Amino acid sequence: MIRVKEQITKSCIQLLRPLIKMLIRHNVSQSEFVEISRRAYVDVAFADFAIPGKPKTVSHAAVVTGLSRKEVLRIQKLKGLHEPIESSHINRASRVVSGWMHDKNFIGKDGKPLPLPVKGKEPSFEILVKRYSGDITWGAVLDEMLRVKTITINNNNEVVLLNEGYIPSADISQKFIIIGECGSDFFETISHNLDENQAAPRFQRSVAYNNIPEEKVREFEGIAKQKSEALLSDFNKWLANNNCPTEKQKPDSKYLRIGLGIYYFNNDAGGAKKYDMDNK
Repeated sequence: MIRVKEQITKSCIQLLRPLIKMLIRHNVSQSEFVEISRRAYVDVAFADFAIPGKPKTVSHAAVVTGLSRKEVLRIQKLKGLHEPIESSHINRASRVVSGWMHDKNFIGKDGKPLPLPVKGKEPSFEILVKRYSGDITWGAVLDEMLRVKTITINNNNEVVLLNEGYIPSADISQKFIIIGECGSDFFETISHNLDENQAAPRFQRSVAYNNIPEEKVREFEGIAKQKSEALLSDFNKWLANNNCPTEKQKPDSKYLRIGLGIYYFNNDAGGAKKYDMDNK
């Protein structure tokens, strides 16, 4: 058990390095991170480690987390702790982009998204938004997607898709929402695969070599981006075709959030491989 904890400690340091780098860059102190981790411990204790058939209690959460009952109670009283991060506007914008890319009424003969008139009959941006964003007005979606530079308006007053994905490049707070969601998905898969009680592992693969010539890095990065985008586009089409809108869901059926992520990495940035805990 001691050896397992030692390895967990080493792995946690390795996992936390890029996160801590991001936090320091955005002026989140060590004490603030400690408070964040306490909140996460309490949230997970109540959500995932309750005793079956028994009510969730502060005492049990204190035992599981190692925090005092007083501390658990304090965290429990914090407003918004157990509320999901508001990312519905991001999900809606993503659905609009997905529909634009795959709905035959909004793509040209070349298979690419059409430039769309702002308003009017199909195909128009107004109709696209009504079809894929639910009850959010087309004007609000237009303003949001313009703000984050997902779309532009051309000289013909048509809406043109710039990015085949909702990437809020102009808003760091929304980037953090996406980072939190993607990182959470990845670590949920890792947690699932490390759980001995799970019958079947989830797909989790990567490929890496340690001695690639520097002049070849850009070449691989380009290949990885091209092939990954093509693969994700195929997956996106399948998911979009099988996604069931809320208004069409059957009360006796179960609906899940599923997907697949692909990521590129380059360990030269930050020198994580060369880090030595004993260096002074």
